[in-house]
Amino acid sequence: IHLTIPTVIMIMIAVTILNRLSEVDSKRSYKDRETLQYLTEHDPLTGAYNRTSLKREYFLGKFFFMIDIDHFKRLNDNFTHEMGDKCLKKFAEIVRNNIRKDDRLIRYGGEEFIILFAGESTEEEMQRRADELRLKVERETSEIKDLSDPNFVAPFTISIGISYMNSHYTLEENIKVADKYLYEAKENQGLDKVRVFQ
Repeated sequence: IHLTIPTVIMIMIAVTILNRLSEVDSKRSYKDRETLQYLTEHDPLTGAYNRTSLKREYFLGKFFFMIDIDHFKRLNDNFTHEMGDKCLKKFAEIVRNNIRKDDRLIRYGGEEFIILFAGESTEEEMQRRADELRLKVERETSEIKDLSDPNFVAPFTISIGISYMNSHYTLEENIKVADKYLYEAKENQGLDKVRVFQ
């Protein structure tokens, strides 16, 4: 086969273009996989991890917080569901700004969240961190009073149950126990509290 110089150049250009397109497709495919993985692991509203990612994060630590936004239904009814969404986003933002890189915020459902703590911690440290978080949420959600301010968020409080990951229970059993005690305590002791469950 006799190829002219222009033909050889055209073939080289075509091969180069095909290689570049292959690289672009590979990068796009990787980015698509990353995006898909993020979407399957995260709550689209708050950016927190979702329940499906919870099992993988189980090993992270011994303590976890079970958190409930107090009177969330009333908040939705008195304002709007859009305001409820803003409150959920604000809560997630406050938590993300106040936990370590390896800790995990998980939206468990509705207005319920879990924070799994990486590494070793003491009960006293967890109590202190829970109190700090509760006070930050209360303070930061009541800073803006003007309803017309686009950053306005309806003031709200949270209740936190601190639980210890019992190695004799499954993850679901640990969460169920913490959830049960959180709601019993809210009914008996009031809202905007931190409770430690054994």
